[in-house]
Amino acid sequence: MANGFKARRHVGGGCMRLEGRSIDTTYATSIWNGDMVSLNGDNVEQAATNTTMVGTFLGCKYVEADGTVKFSPYWPGVSDGKTEIEAITIEDPDVLYVVTDSTGALAVGDNCDLLDNGSEDPTIGASKMTVTTSTNADFVVKHIVDADNDLVAVAIV
Repeated sequence: MANGFKARRHVGGGCMRLEGRSIDTTYATSIWNGDMVSLNGDNVEQAATNTTMVGTFLGCKYVEADGTVKFSPYWPGVSDGKTEIEAITIEDPDVLYVVTDSTGALAVGDNCDLLDNGSEDPTIGASKMTVTTSTNADFVVKHIVDADNDLVAVAIV
């Protein structure tokens, strides 16, 4: 089962630092925990294949129209009066991510692409993004984590 990109470790043994970035109040696409993200100006957006990816989305916080501060594992894709929207991301290029290999055939050193399988579940807010064989080389496979479950560790190219 795909649960998006999960940060596994820092290549150099360092710490993974979290970043706070804004989400435009007019951005109408949902962003899920474990989704790869890119930037549009200074705003976080869900990444697509063959875009410059900066890291993964962990969740967000925002202020509801009634003034209540809310923390969520996903961005619902509609602002409804929400303000002070901040995405929490990991944007370190030296982080390895564990993700499902949708082909089950990738090997260490292979290039692979982002694949959004959709059908996310808002009750848990988890991504359905996986990787697949390469046409655009978004990632490179660094090692096989669990061949039975088709899990690989990848780095952003």
